[in-house]
Amino acid sequence: MKRIVAVLSLWAVGATAAQAQLLDLKTVPPDRLFGYFLGDVLVSRVEIVTAPGWRVVPASFPRPHELDYWLDLRDVREKTEKTRAGGERVTIILTYQSFYAPLEPRRMTIPAFALELTDGTRRVETHSAAWQFLSSPLREISQEKGMDFSRIQPDHLPGRRTTLPEKAGFAGSFLAALFALVVLMRRAALPPFGGRPDRPFATALRGLRRLRDTAEGRIEGMRLVHGAFDATAGYVVMTEDVPGVLRSRPDLAREAAEIDAFFAASREAFFGGGAVSWSVGRLRALCRRLRATGLPS
Repeated sequence: MKRIVAVLSLWAVGATAAQAQLLDLKTVPPDRLFGYFLGDVLVSRVEIVTAPGWRVVPASFPRPHELDYWLDLRDVREKTEKTRAGGERVTIILTYQSFYAPLEPRRMTIPAFALELTDGTRRVETHSAAWQFLSSPLREISQEKGMDFSRIQPDHLPGRRTTLPEKAGFAGSFLAALFALVVLMRRAALPPFGGRPDRPFATALRGLRRLRDTAEGRIEGMRLVHGAFDATAGYVVMTEDVPGVLRSRPDLAREAAEIDAFFAASREAFFGGGAVSWSVGRLRALCRRLRATGLPS
């Protein structure tokens, strides 16, 4: 009798220690606990939250094996996270397969299993909860008197999941897209930015888009680009004025070589009696780059 009392005392101490080191231990069976046939799989999970400084011993996790002649544990997956308090949050996903073929609906039990907790020096044992499901026969049987089929399973409430990360990502993407749209509209001089008087090269570019790459089109294109330079500088710009314009407008420095080439080609076409060597496409490209500098008139 004394030995039995001692064993029960030790068991009670161990159970109390395990409860003290566990903040939460929950066994979650499948949403549906009925209508399972021979060969069906059942997925459950066990959620554990340990006290600060305690963790689940990895070697105590269940391993896939045959639990009974009618039940196999097919797969075990676990996920461990640290809690802010210094403990662990462990989720164990267990996949069972039933090979039971009853002659009539029968309630079967998935057994509990043991887990060990440790703080590095001590070890305590805890157990998951057993749960039951209803195994169904493969063939229909007549309903027996006295069987109550009116009971239904309680509703299983879905878990709450925060959508804050998705909302933050959507808001960030929306603001980035809106900013990019505003920048593109300003670069292209689209409304409400298109009415600004400080985009002479944007105006010239719109005129160049209507021209064909013919001799007449090239001459007209030269005139449009000259008009843009005149509007930018505030006076008629000749070839000898180009260095002064470039000095007063540092934002044109990146296109200095192309601007010099344009004025040289213009002098040859208008005063040298030669053909216009610049195509309408090249004139458009120059205006497009100068428009992007945001030149004031």
